[in-house]
This record gives sequence, structure tokens and C-alpha cells, in this order.
Amino acid sequence: MKAINAEYHQCLKAGHGQEQDGRKYTYQSDREQEIMDKISELLKLPELQIDLIGLWVWIRGNTKPQKEVLKGQGCRWHSGRQCWYWKPIGLGHSRANPGSLEELALKYGVQGFKSKAPRGQSLAHA
Repeated sequence: MKAINAEYHQCLKAGHGQEQDGRKYTYQSDREQEIMDKISELLKLPELQIDLIGLWVWIRGNTKPQKEVLKGQGCRWHSGRQCWYWKPIGLGHSRANPGSLEELALKYGVQGFKSKAPRGQSLAHA
């Protein structure tokens, strides 16, 4: 895991200062680590689809049984997009970027993750 984290940070550092769509990427190791830690934490919960879109983490799937856990982990419900989200401290509001998750993914890029089904169940049967 340490090797993966080191490689991830190295890739991010390589993008420092690059500009896309009028926005300049600035590598901040503390923020990047905070995002990685949150995704790792969320992957421990069963039956979730987790998407990293830009710097925001969007959580979909079988979230209802995890509602209180998600709240406890600092996630919030987005009524317009009908899913949970988490963002690093200090980032702006989602109202600044109207549109669907798919539109946001096209604009900012997306990396998806799936958590596992509970023991004794496969995701195909969940």
C-alpha cells in the first residue's frame, strides 16, 4: 500500500502547474493524502460506488443502511444529485458546478472505486 501511495503522489506531483480548461493544478500533499484516506475509509463500507471527480468524492450505491456511518465520516447528502458526497476542507460549494455527475466527470475527470459486498454475498447478487 505504501508503494501505491508513493506512486500516486509522484504522478500528482508530475501534474503540478499544468493547466486544463483555464484551471491550473497545484499539488498539495496534505490535501491529496486526505482524499486518499477518505476513499480508503469509504471502501470498508459494503456495496458502494465511490467516484473521485476532481477533488470531490461522490458516494452512490446501497447507501441507505450506511446513512449514519456516512454522516459520521463527514459526508453530506446532495439532494440535487441524489447521492452522498465528501470534499476536503476549504473547497467551494457544489452550486458553483451545476449539472449531473456525468457532466462533472467529463469536466474534471473521474476515477471510480467499488467496495465489496458483505461476506457471503457477491456484488452480482447484492
